[in-house]
Amino acid sequence: MAKVPTTELTDLSQNRRLWGQPSLYYDERILISGLLPEIPIYRALRRINQTVTELVPQAKSEYLTIVVPKFYPQQERDSLAAMTKDNGFKPNIADCTKAAAYWYFLHNSGKTGLKREKVLFVFFGASNLQFVLIQNYKKGTTSYSVEKEYSFDDTIGGRDIDVAIADILAKKYNHTITPKIEQILLMEAKKIKEKLTIMDTVSGMIDSIDENGDFRYQVTLDNVLEVISPLLDRIKQTAQRIKKIPDKVYLLGGSSRIPTFQSIIKRTFKAAKVYTSMSKDEMLASAAAMLSAELSSEYQLPPLNYTSLKIYNMTVKTPDKTLPFEGIVLEPDEKYWVKQNGEYFPTGSNYYMIWNQAGENTTFRQLKDGRWRFQNPKSKLFQPWRAQLLLTGRKIVKQEDDRIELQKTINSMEQLLLQTTEVLMSNPNYTTQKERKLLETAAKVTNRWFLSQKTYNITTLRYRYKLLEDAFSSVFTRAQNAELLPQALHNLTQTIKFAKEQISKWSLSPKSKQPDRPDVRNILRNIIDAETWLQERTKMQKNLDFFDPPKLTWYGVKEQTDRIADLLEDVIKGLQGAHQQQQQPQQQQKEGVYVYPPESVNVNYNNNVKN
Repeated sequence: MAKVPTTELTDLSQNRRLWGQPSLYYDERILISGLLPEIPIYRALRRINQTVTELVPQAKSEYLTIVVPKFYPQQERDSLAAMTKDNGFKPNIADCTKAAAYWYFLHNSGKTGLKREKVLFVFFGASNLQFVLIQNYKKGTTSYSVEKEYSFDDTIGGRDIDVAIADILAKKYNHTITPKIEQILLMEAKKIKEKLTIMDTVSGMIDSIDENGDFRYQVTLDNVLEVISPLLDRIKQTAQRIKKIPDKVYLLGGSSRIPTFQSIIKRTFKAAKVYTSMSKDEMLASAAAMLSAELSSEYQLPPLNYTSLKIYNMTVKTPDKTLPFEGIVLEPDEKYWVKQNGEYFPTGSNYYMIWNQAGENTTFRQLKDGRWRFQNPKSKLFQPWRAQLLLTGRKIVKQEDDRIELQKTINSMEQLLLQTTEVLMSNPNYTTQKERKLLETAAKVTNRWFLSQKTYNITTLRYRYKLLEDAFSSVFTRAQNAELLPQALHNLTQTIKFAKEQISKWSLSPKSKQPDRPDVRNILRNIIDAETWLQERTKMQKNLDFFDPPKLTWYGVKEQTDRIADLLEDVIKGLQGAHQQQQQPQQQQKEGVYVYPPESVNVNYNNNVKN
């Protein structure tokens, strides 16, 4: 979102394989996929506002804390502040360094007292790297936290490591890299990066990546380190700008789990241990809620005097005046939810947790387990945030299921309209002239209705979908049959051929390796039935017109194929299981313990039968 030179922005976006290509707007403002970056953020704030007031109608939110990188330019801070105010909150734009300091203070001062110590926080995000050294100390009853040193590089991030690994995969792939395949490789690269934190070699496969089939790969840690060595050198240079040696080092961000990165940090700061258990997103979200609560008169938090390094002007202004941020009572509108670890949470759940448990006299305290709770002065009970939030779980899940079901129906209608257009345009021989005219009218009327709706009723949408689907069912059947029947007939022929060859092999095998005769007769019976059925259907189909309902259908042929293939597979598995049972007593007698057979057993058939 910053103002940066055109060449720098273009190079950085290309190096990081951004999905939405940036372009420039007036005054060098940046567009991502045709939108100013503030627009999706504004919508996100609006959803937070709506979620809070829907779940807790009595809520009167005052402050909304947005945590940003410390190097964030003032122009973007002003934009976020203006958007926050427009959404009904008082803005509090906080540095991530301050959020980390508050989180550390509130989780440590209550247990042992705040010792005089220097703590280094390393933020390794997707697109930037930050180091901040904070000194904590206490004078009398007052606690202090002071930023001593700060270093950052906004051209280094976890995304750059993903791109480097994706480039390794691209070289191994050795085919044309389309935009779709590029994104698939980037997603696979992120998985490889995570696995390399505990493994030296990662082997894997991407199923059906394109018409070339599956893509198998093997990536070693040495390969990756060789490619990202320039990146590691820049990380070391950024770290060396911090001159003082910290007492503790906290690594934040998924990419900080990389052992080589941890080794660089340990050597640079002479640290015997680094802490990596803290989740960056969870910590910053909790700290943001604490910073908002601190600004409100309704909460009591332990006081902390925080001194920040000033690298930008922190005033919040519009082009012509300073903004007066006044509290606005929130009104419910729509509901939005996010899914995390299989559970549904409302967007802005930290706010919900505060408002749902806090009143005018509520205090914020830390228990012996080190976790923070709100204390209700009436009931004097400590209630966990998470448990209180999940009380609304059933309601949240139902609303989310309804929304997902509506979205699926909308997508199905869009897909059906596309299919109708494709069928009518692809081959005119699929319909008669009268049919074509009626179907074109039905498709146009449905499409016009679909596009004119601002909101959708799922019952009406399903009714319209069913009408259009029934109207086109005969045309779809003809089109599908013409496309899929040849391959289905080929599969049936090959399956019957393979089954007959397998039965011939069994007849030449020793009796112990032959299947039961009833099983073989059952396979032969189904083969004869399938061949008879195919002959009858083929003869009937020849006497029909193209526009008549087909008698020889691709799904009918597929059913015959699947029936024979399933019977054959069951018999083969039965033979393999019998062979494994014969081998188990020998192993048990030899080793004295029961040994399970390996997952795959090679059954060797002896075809040399004595006459």
